[in-house]
Amino acid sequence: KSIQDINLSTRIADEQKSDAEELKIELDSLDKLEVENLKKRMFKASRDLQFEKAAVLRDKIDEIQKNL
Repeated sequence: KSIQDINLSTRIADEQKSDAEELKIELDSLDKLEVENLKKRMFKASRDLQFEKAAVLRDKIDEIQKNL
């Protein structure tokens, strides 16, 4: 391969890595927002004495947080 080919391949790989990192950051942000929303729903369910619903929401929160 020529030097230009190698440089091009390296640049493309770097761009793909950067894109993947940006996507992970965006997904993490979305997950954090989802957790906050689920927490609000869980607390409301608990206040409304809907404990089974609150427990389901708690489990969803735990599952998301394990993946963060």
